[in-house]
Amino acid sequence: TPDTLKHTILFKGDTNNYRYYFLCHTPARFNLSTFDNAIRLGPGRSYADNEVQQTYQKLFNYPILRTVNITFDSLRSAGRQDKNILWLNAYIRMQTTKLNTVSLETMGTNSSGDLGVNGLLSFTNRNVFKRAEVLRLRLMGGFEAQNLGVLSSDSSTVVPISSSGLFNTFEAGIDVTVFFPMALFPFQNIRL
Repeated sequence: TPDTLKHTILFKGDTNNYRYYFLCHTPARFNLSTFDNAIRLGPGRSYADNEVQQTYQKLFNYPILRTVNITFDSLRSAGRQDKNILWLNAYIRMQTTKLNTVSLETMGTNSSGDLGVNGLLSFTNRNVFKRAEVLRLRLMGGFEAQNLGVLSSDSSTVVPISSSGLFNTFEAGIDVTVFFPMALFPFQNIRL
């Protein structure tokens, strides 16, 4: 059975606190406020297709999400003045992707006739700080068999030098990237 987690989103210029319910089959992998700025569907307003499209676009900017589906259910207004108005309940279903991935890539190289082999080991965490931030760590390395030579005494030709082994050049590197899918500000996050 899914857990029900309650969360409130504050909309700018509105004094009401609107409650959203998150249904999670496992304990929440992220803070519930992670998607506050992505949800453009506001309570008590008329349906607007552009708000639905903006919500889709903003939610798909979060690499932790694999799929997003927004559906609507209509209901008659109870206790309102105009009983002929249909109201909509919006259901936003988000499916998360794998949090951690590891990949290995290899490739052969040919640089001006010098043959070599390069490799890349990559680790990705799509929720490093529990707000859908992405940490990517890449380790790169390669070997190359370069033709070695020295200039002749008259500097007109290159005299080859025999090397000891197949690969005589090694290259290595590391790359660390952190991607934040939302703007970082030093003040409280208020929905616009």
